[in-house]
Amino acid sequence: MNTKPFAILVPLLAAGCLMAEDVKVSDIRLEFGIMPNNFEASSSTRVTSSSGTVTNSSSSNDKQNADSNWRGAVQLMFGNLASSGGFVYGGEVAVNYAKFSNGGTKTTQTSPVADIMLGYGFAPTKEWHFEVTPFAGIGVSFGDVSGDNQVDANYDAVYTEYGLRAATYYTFESHWQVGLDLRYIAAQSNPEFDYTTTGNNSVHQEQDQSNHGFSGLIGVGRRF
Repeated sequence: MNTKPFAILVPLLAAGCLMAEDVKVSDIRLEFGIMPNNFEASSSTRVTSSSGTVTNSSSSNDKQNADSNWRGAVQLMFGNLASSGGFVYGGEVAVNYAKFSNGGTKTTQTSPVADIMLGYGFAPTKEWHFEVTPFAGIGVSFGDVSGDNQVDANYDAVYTEYGLRAATYYTFESHWQVGLDLRYIAAQSNPEFDYTTTGNNSVHQEQDQSNHGFSGLIGVGRRF
């Protein structure tokens, strides 16, 4: 695991602890950014002819990068940060949207997910504060698969994610705020779908799909 993005924050965190302010966090935020695009999938495929005979059965382990993988979220965060910092807690409702292309096959995957967050925060100044929170969430992945030799196939599967988040925000006198949110995230889903080829063969595929790496989001919010 490459920890460089988090290591950069360590000197800032240490300096902030020496000059922390008392701040009440009660924030709502909109966040948008990129998700890791490196996906791994172990899959099994069964092909059945129009007469009902299984003509092929296979399994494979594949690595496939998404062409793009974006995340949009609405987040609520609360906490009372004393001079030594304090607990912060909250939640987030997000949607991840990934697109893949592999030869003549194209896949889009939309994953709404709800996360909970609990961790530590501190404020070097009244306007500027940091948050470090583990997070975990559950949702559903909705997929659409289309290709040159098959009709459209759709699937839905349970989606889970967890990881570690380090974020910083600056709140103006008007109570509006901007911030940067860096995460290491690990996600998992198990899609299963069927489609029919142009040769009228039925194909059933099951996947064990994972996605992990660093994510970066920009946040805009308001303290209330």
